[in-house]
Amino acid sequence: MNLALALLYAGERAPDREALVGEGARVTYADLRASAARIAAGLAAHGVDVGARVACVLPNEPETVELYWACQWLGAVFVPLSHRVSDADLAYCIDDAGAEVVIRESGEVRELRSGEEHPGALDLDEREPSIQLYTSGTTGRPKGVPRSHRAERAGGLSQALQHGLHPRHRTLGVMPLYHTMGVHSLLAAAVVGGCYVAQPSWDPAREGLNPAGVSATENVAEGKRA
Repeated sequence: MNLALALLYAGERAPDREALVGEGARVTYADLRASAARIAAGLAAHGVDVGARVACVLPNEPETVELYWACQWLGAVFVPLSHRVSDADLAYCIDDAGAEVVIRESGEVRELRSGEEHPGALDLDEREPSIQLYTSGTTGRPKGVPRSHRAERAGGLSQALQHGLHPRHRTLGVMPLYHTMGVHSLLAAAVVGGCYVAQPSWDPAREGLNPAGVSATENVAEGKRA
């Protein structure tokens, strides 16, 4: 199953359940699917097609998650890059990936949002690439590693099973989305119909509160009550 279908089915199973929470945002599964489809239409209007690389240099913000799902919906390849590395390293990875679009501000994602919805690459072969992650490059140049829709969905399912996730769980997105564990945390929440809480940065002064204003202990307690 490709990830466009996975998002479609998640929206059909629980349209009114929260899928994404972040600073100033609470998004249901129905709204996430619609938002992804509109952003996908915006990308398509800029010439992005199936298999095209879309580079994203953003922290874990709601717009980052929406762009990720828009790429899955369109059949484009999401290329998340660290916003903490030098411009020279970013330029190398963007050129190496052959990215057709580069997003560096969350407002750019909002500007892509079209009034129309893209129909979605619902028949895309699940063996096609979904994402291209880059290694850290500690012993040389970073290397791009494309991974398929099938492999990514399996990674999300594996993490959901390992952590015993269920629809009432809320996953705090601390790991950056340019890391395997960050992306699989997002997918694990989606495959069980849970909620992903986007955490762009950690501020100790907030005394353990995430961007939704919910403490980690409350998140755990909610999971135990379900």
